[in-house]
Order: sequence, then structure tokens, then C-alpha cells
Amino acid sequence: MLLRGFTSGRDVGGPIFGLKRAIDQGLVPGPRIWPSGAMISQTAGHGDFRLPTDFPARPGDHSYAERINATAIADGVPAVLSRTREQLAMGASQIKVMAGGGVSSLYDPLDVNQYTPAEMRAAVDAAANWGTYVTVHAYTPNAVRQAVEAGVQCIEHGQLLDEETVKFLGEKGIWLSLQPFTLKKDATSYANPASAAKHAQMVAGTDQAYKWAKQHKVKVAFGTDALFDPNLTARQGMQLLRR
Repeated sequence: MLLRGFTSGRDVGGPIFGLKRAIDQGLVPGPRIWPSGAMISQTAGHGDFRLPTDFPARPGDHSYAERINATAIADGVPAVLSRTREQLAMGASQIKVMAGGGVSSLYDPLDVNQYTPAEMRAAVDAAANWGTYVTVHAYTPNAVRQAVEAGVQCIEHGQLLDEETVKFLGEKGIWLSLQPFTLKKDATSYANPASAAKHAQMVAGTDQAYKWAKQHKVKVAFGTDALFDPNLTARQGMQLLRR
């Protein structure tokens, strides 16, 4: 990433703290990283990658993704507060919460809301106490509106928004981190048929989302959503050009 010319970036979900410390200490070359740490998700949310055989979960059970701090499963206000504060303790510069359905996750349709308003506000309040903000994974109008009304300041994705909600983001001054998914080689591919179908639905909304964001003067960040595929990360510069 650094050698491609990107000197700074947010990592909005994953086990990044060790690499960030190594870069900051000069042990390895790399860009400045603003880390979120683990993606905070409800049970059956976009960050829940447990197998069906892991349900019902027993007290103290943790999946591999949780053990490596890629995701953090939290249900209820006290659990959301704890998981948020843990990421802040480890150095998170902002908090990532899963607010709606996702492509790669097994259990959740794209159009579901995730977390109650009270749970979402708990993450927002904990982050605000630390002087920072919450950004959320969300595609749809309902998920985005619920998150913004809870105090979230940035939306990751948003390809399935309607014009009214995009205008709402512009009026509220909310950042929208879209990804320029206009070519198949710029997006992650999925072998799972259900994920592939959800991905096609999401990508189809890309062009319209950008048009409305420009029309309503939304603050649009450059996101890549590059994961699982080294060849995809190598196209980071081309994605910026396409944006």
C-alpha cells in the first residue's frame, strides 16, 4: 500500500493493531494506519462468522475470528459497551459497528437492520467518551437512518440507499465511504451462491449512489473494501482512478 503511494488509511475492521505498532516503531515500512480493531457485531450479524454447529453458544465460547480480534460478538448494551471499550483500550482510533446485512456473512439478508437503537447508542456514547466516533457497515436506507439517528458519523458502503436517504446524509454532514464497484475485477468474488447473489445486488447500486451523493453534496470518502484477495488490493490505485 505504501509503495503504491498511499501514505495513510483507515483500517475499518480486523486484527491490525500488531502491524500498526510495528509500522509506528519503524520495524517494517508501511502507511500511517487509523485502526478500528475488531468489527463489533450482534449475533447473526455481518461480523458473526461462527458455524451453525456453534449454536447455541455457551458462556465463554469464542470463535477463531473473535480470538484473533477480527470480530467481536456483542448482544445487549453492557456487552456493546465492553467490546467497544476493549477496542479503544487496544488503540482503536474509531469504532466499527455492523449496522445492517452483509454480503460475505451467512445468516443475514442485505435488508435487515442490526442492533437496536439503544445498543448502537451505547457504542456511540463509549466512543464519544474517548473523543472519537463510530462508523458502520450498512447498505440500506433503514439501517443507515437508524445508525445516524443513534449518533453515527460515517457510513461504510451505502450502495443500496435511496435518494431521500442520501439527501439526509448530506443535510446531516455524515461521511459516506463508498467503493467504486463498476468493474468485476475491482470487487471481491464469492464462491457461495447466496453471497454472490447479494454481491450482485449491491454492486448494481454503485453508480446511482455516487450520482446522488454528488448531487446532494455528501462528503464521500474513498473506500476499497479490499479483503480476501491480494490481487484486489493491488488494484487500489485503479480503484481511486475509477472513483
